[in-house]
Amino acid sequence: MSDNKDMIGLNLVELPSVGSLLDTDTGCIYPQYGVEKGEGPDLSCEISLYDGEVSADWYESLSEQDYKLVKPYIQ
Repeated sequence: MSDNKDMIGLNLVELPSVGSLLDTDTGCIYPQYGVEKGEGPDLSCEISLYDGEVSADWYESLSEQDYKLVKPYIQ
């Protein structure tokens, strides 16, 4: 897991329906593990929404509110 200091300068928005964080500057998402334990995202596991690297199951799990947040990054 990454230290919180690694997140300085990132504009991360939580996508609770899929357990991810969206970087609004890059259109990349990061898995967020152990939220209840205060653990942050896994910054070593960057997934690009622009490049279509996300599975169909992930999109199907998005809530309507979270979908509105990622829609600008989907081709």
